[in-house]
Amino acid sequence: MATTTNQAETTADVLAIGFGKAGKTIAMNRAEHGDRVILVEQSPKMYGGTCINIACVPTKTMLVDSERGVNYEGSVQHRDSFIATLNKVNKELADDSGVLVVDGHAEFTGSHSVLVTGGEEELAITATTIIINTGSTPVIPDIPGVDSSRVIDSTGAQHLDSTPDSLVIVGGGPIGMEFATMFTQFGTKVTILDRGAKFGTAFDEDVATEVKADLETKGITIINGADVTELHDTDDGIKVRYSEDGGEHAIDATNVLFSIGRTPATEGLGLEAAGIDTTERGAIAVDEHLRTNVEGVYAAGDVTGGPQFTYISYDDHRVITSDRWGDG
Repeated sequence: MATTTNQAETTADVLAIGFGKAGKTIAMNRAEHGDRVILVEQSPKMYGGTCINIACVPTKTMLVDSERGVNYEGSVQHRDSFIATLNKVNKELADDSGVLVVDGHAEFTGSHSVLVTGGEEELAITATTIIINTGSTPVIPDIPGVDSSRVIDSTGAQHLDSTPDSLVIVGGGPIGMEFATMFTQFGTKVTILDRGAKFGTAFDEDVATEVKADLETKGITIINGADVTELHDTDDGIKVRYSEDGGEHAIDATNVLFSIGRTPATEGLGLEAAGIDTTERGAIAVDEHLRTNVEGVYAAGDVTGGPQFTYISYDDHRVITSDRWGDG
């Protein structure tokens, strides 16, 4: 039997795609100024954006729990309860300001038109001003065995069934170091495999030296110049094969966490239909005012390919508001 899709149509002065820091701030501000504002969020679990729901706040909560001696399972429960409260508050703030929050996947059908799909429901929205604030997603390399259920990213690491006996973290950047510290304090044996020839090259040498010494004091093994080439499931875990210093090596672990960066979340947005340009790295191309090449369409936060910090996204709201509405 064919499935019938129910489609409705509406218009808005402002449409924000993504409940991130910039999108939600602009949405609430413009709603309070009397504009008809719609905010589309793909997942109800992401009200408030990445930082609040799956990044800065929940991971710091778990990190502190691990330092205080809370076990992993107890920390997950604490995390979930706390984040659910913040998620709810963000939705209530948007509602109270007059923003219409729509759950579903948004895809451009034209320069100022978007189709939002949620189950069997569709909503066609035409808006004068559109803010793209869809954030970023973890980078997972295309190597054999990477589709194993034992391979996780920074989001999956917050909801494992139990504390892993051992964990290989691929990537020695800030996120990798954070999870290495956390899981070590939860009792997991942690190994960091970092492609860089030297640890912490993005930081001042004295800082990198102290951080590495601290991690090693905690019992974390750090291997630099390691390039992961293949993964294999075993009876009770996963084998990680990597090349290092001209040789081939392997290490067994319960899980593998990839922490090698994040990429702008533009897949499925239908940017081609809108005529919106992207960069060579797949980010939405913007000028110094965060304008795309399409009049009235802006992009903010991680999706622009800039520094991936929530306060950058927050400041992006200031830039867009000033350009589009002056001091309003």
